[in-house]
Amino acid sequence: MSLIPIFSPYRKPIEFSETDTSSFTSVAPGGTTVTFSNQAIGAADANRRVYVGAGGLILAGRTLVSATIGGISASLHVSNSNDSEGNEYFAAIFSAAVPTGTTANVVLTFSGTLNDQTDVSIAVYRALYVENTTAYDTDAVDDDDSISLTLDTPSGGFVIACCGVAPDNVSGVTVSVATEEGAVGYSSSLAGEVGKIIIFDFTDTENYTLPGAAASFR
Repeated sequence: MSLIPIFSPYRKPIEFSETDTSSFTSVAPGGTTVTFSNQAIGAADANRRVYVGAGGLILAGRTLVSATIGGISASLHVSNSNDSEGNEYFAAIFSAAVPTGTTANVVLTFSGTLNDQTDVSIAVYRALYVENTTAYDTDAVDDDDSISLTLDTPSGGFVIACCGVAPDNVSGVTVSVATEEGAVGYSSSLAGEVGKIIIFDFTDTENYTLPGAAASFR
């Protein structure tokens, strides 16, 4: 009897890095979109996927309905919004395959017109050799002074987490993942873990209930 060897397929390690951030940006009233122009997305690559974590303050009753990165329609992995004291806060994570270029416009489209109090920020990430375009796991939670998100993480993958805040009433945001940027945090090269907990702590002077969102990928 002969034995046929079975080999496990080689998985190229994911290359993941933050490429750009844009702080809170106000928009002119009357439009339904927020545009972040010329965001750095790293070197072009046929295997590149660009991820964006976004959050902030929008007009009450509005929600994020779609996004594009470099003119390419993005997959919305998780989105969370909360109407607190007449203000709508949101947090969302989305991505698109963007093989060409080193910069891209990131455009968020909302369900209705916005006003001049709109404040949105983003963080942009570049990933190579991602196996699945859908999220491995997601979570979305609202709270008024500490947001605790729980999700499963795949070995060798990465997590992006964000919370919806505005600078006029929230300060001192920290997040319990490896690297943080304002109200967005990420962790890469993870060990597989069931029930990983990500906590956003912040000082909320108005006691608003704010949304958080997180997603893991491999």
